[in-house]
Amino acid sequence: MIDLTQNILDIEGKNSTCKYEKSTIEEVVKIVDGVEVKEEKEVRKLFNREFTLGLAIRDAVLGEIEDVKGVDEEEHLLRYSIFDRTRGEQAEFTNDEISFIKKLICKRYLPITAAQIIIMLNK
Repeated sequence: MIDLTQNILDIEGKNSTCKYEKSTIEEVVKIVDGVEVKEEKEVRKLFNREFTLGLAIRDAVLGEIEDVKGVDEEEHLLRYSIFDRTRGEQAEFTNDEISFIKKLICKRYLPITAAQIIIMLNK
């Protein structure tokens, strides 16, 4: 089992953060012709959260594919299966899946991040 809650560190050795967007529905009150009108409006806000191994894996497997036409059904299903298992705090992956994740991590991240993730996956 791999602990997906492990933190990725920044260049100073502190926990890294990443931005994520969250949509919420908020009630907005407008004045229309002197009358208060309540409307629901979707509002998107950016938040920071700790950057963990699970988020890094999720980002890598869901990331844009350079040659999407060259990716078959099997790879799409593999990517989704890996993503689905990153929703919890721990996950189990086969050796082949870990190799696939490492390949995606190396394409997606700079060495300071990729190396930490590879070390975590090798444990």
